[in-house]
Amino acid sequence: MKDAALFTLIPYLFVLIAYLIGAIPFGYIMGKLSGVDLREHGSKNIGATNAWRVLGAAKGLTVFILDFLKGFLPVLGAYLWVTAYQSELSDTAAILTVVLVGFATIIGHTYTCFLNFKGGKGVATTAGVLFAFSWEVGLVTLLSWIVPFRLSGYVSLGSIIAAGVMMVYGSYYFWPFGEHGDIANIAYVAFFIFIGSLVIIKHRANIGRLMRGEESSILKSNKKA
Repeated sequence: MKDAALFTLIPYLFVLIAYLIGAIPFGYIMGKLSGVDLREHGSKNIGATNAWRVLGAAKGLTVFILDFLKGFLPVLGAYLWVTAYQSELSDTAAILTVVLVGFATIIGHTYTCFLNFKGGKGVATTAGVLFAFSWEVGLVTLLSWIVPFRLSGYVSLGSIIAAGVMMVYGSYYFWPFGEHGDIANIAYVAFFIFIGSLVIIKHRANIGRLMRGEESSILKSNKKA
């Protein structure tokens, strides 16, 4: 009975640990190691884009990779666990565990408990979660970010478009009445809609600057440098 009770607690522990991993502010830490508080420079965001602008390409890329991995690894761990104990879990419990772990890592990044619940915009961490969910959904979303970014130089524009594509394509891929799953997959659809909306909302200031023609371009900044 005690073992059974402990087993039922494991998914909740996964979600809690996922939030704490997601909450690790790698951009802030990288900035502090370089003697800079990212919250006081550039866009004042602790994400990879501002780290790239303020700290340089190498450190910005490092922050991106770390933020990506903190989304990817917790979901992968949850997926491996539910696969190992598939016979003891219902399909709904297994899917909910994986989806909630992905949700928790992104919420941890965007609302980190280590910085008064103020974090990044969740793009790199969301990318990590998507690739853990499905390499196909991750790749389509990544390409939908790369193309507008390369054409415009605006990271924010790529992120906003990618969020929209993720909501549409991710929902289609995991649609509960389609070929990829049963009714339990509605959790994936809810995830894509909620997280995609969150990413867009977190970029609302960027949307305003884009409309006014005031958004800064990484590509143009690099050319000037």
